[in-house]
Amino acid sequence: MKRQPVAKPPEATGKMARGFFWTGLEFIGRQGVTFVIQILLARLLVPDDFGLVGMLTIFIALANVLIESGFQTWLLHEKAPSETDFSTVFFFNFSIALVLYGILFFIAPFVADFYQEPILTKMLRLLGLLIVFAAFSIVQRAQLTIKFDFRSQAIISTVAMALSGAFAIAGALAGLGVWSLVLQQVLNQLLQTILLTATNRWFPRLVFDIPAFKKMFSYSWKLLVSSLLDTVYQNGISVLVGKFFLGTTLGYYTNAQKMRDVAAMSVTNAVNKVSFPSLSRVKEDQEKLRKGFKEILSLSMFLTIPLMLGLAGCAYEVFEVLFGPKWLPAVPYFQIMCLSGVTYPLHMLNLVLLQIVGRTDSFLLLEIVKKILGFATLVSALLLFKNVFILICVTSGVDFLMIFINGVYTKGILDYSLKSQFRQIAKSALAGGIMLVAIFSLNFLPVQWPAIVMLLSKVLVGAGVYLSCTYFFGVTEIKKIFFWVQGLKRQKV
Repeated sequence: MKRQPVAKPPEATGKMARGFFWTGLEFIGRQGVTFVIQILLARLLVPDDFGLVGMLTIFIALANVLIESGFQTWLLHEKAPSETDFSTVFFFNFSIALVLYGILFFIAPFVADFYQEPILTKMLRLLGLLIVFAAFSIVQRAQLTIKFDFRSQAIISTVAMALSGAFAIAGALAGLGVWSLVLQQVLNQLLQTILLTATNRWFPRLVFDIPAFKKMFSYSWKLLVSSLLDTVYQNGISVLVGKFFLGTTLGYYTNAQKMRDVAAMSVTNAVNKVSFPSLSRVKEDQEKLRKGFKEILSLSMFLTIPLMLGLAGCAYEVFEVLFGPKWLPAVPYFQIMCLSGVTYPLHMLNLVLLQIVGRTDSFLLLEIVKKILGFATLVSALLLFKNVFILICVTSGVDFLMIFINGVYTKGILDYSLKSQFRQIAKSALAGGIMLVAIFSLNFLPVQWPAIVMLLSKVLVGAGVYLSCTYFFGVTEIKKIFFWVQGLKRQKV
């Protein structure tokens, strides 16, 4: 088979590679620490504890979206935001955070009544502090991202997660139960805010520019509404499971979702964080924009496909070895979530493209259409089946269908259809499918191996099959990664 030579990436791609390296390291480090903490806490606590925290996730997530309000995206989209712009965003974020915390404090007893869990009142009031701390860090993160300083963000995220996780584990050992999970989240955000401020050393001026605010809001309000819709939809299943099923069931769902996110979001968030500022710089040149989009799509899917399919194939062994038998009911949930997680970078990149070219109107329209479809399907599935596994299958199926809706707009912007995107990642997808079959085939061996032995065997077989297939199919991403790593070494990152 004739192989195409790997072209030397341009200098801009090298800068993007450094961004991916440190952003990837941030998520690997932070999610790796999160992963270890999750394992220890899952062994020390019971599924009900995770279920209680899962009941409140939607409120904190919505508050965080309202605080950010799409303004961080505007700062990254703008070519040269001024000090006045930064200060205006800061004071808006902080003011909204105080108002929202007051609202959460007030509604906490009603939330507890809704779920019939009195402890949720104090939990929500303490967790609400997250949004106040987060408001201080939004501009700091935006400035570091604009500077392409992903290294500092990687170190800060990992250190904050490690320290807060240590406190959580100590709390669990001391018998604090669910409060150890609450304290971990609050301390993590507080530490991140302190470290970001100490690193970036930016402080706001006492100014609030109303004309600048109006300019930002005209761009950001559509992103805000879109994010609110997405947050309600993504967390809606947690609300339904928490209301209509046992807290233990929500605990299984929450832990499976967190495990999936540790893997899926490591790549997806790195893609989003680096691709936005990188592609924004070439948004005026359609050819460069298309080329950058293709490179990021190929690389992100090359990494995501084996990661998510591999976890789906090893799910039983992963949960038995890491969490123990009490968490095995979460395995079917986790497997379906992993299959859905394969498409995350495809979703993310198509939506990021709309933001880059300033088509926030199309972004909002897409979210409205998709969420109406998603909500209708979710409620129908609940009424018809009243089964958590079926709910997860249905929402995963809807997520896949939404890719086609996103692709309609991408074709109009870049003249790069969804069919072309699928064709570009087809070889990696085929290699991933063969890998998954190879992993599952080990389940039919006529011997009973210990879970840890089976897990290691599946990892080795899966990695070997995927790398062999991608080499045979002529997938060049592994060579590009090697080339970029060599370049990073020469530049000392």
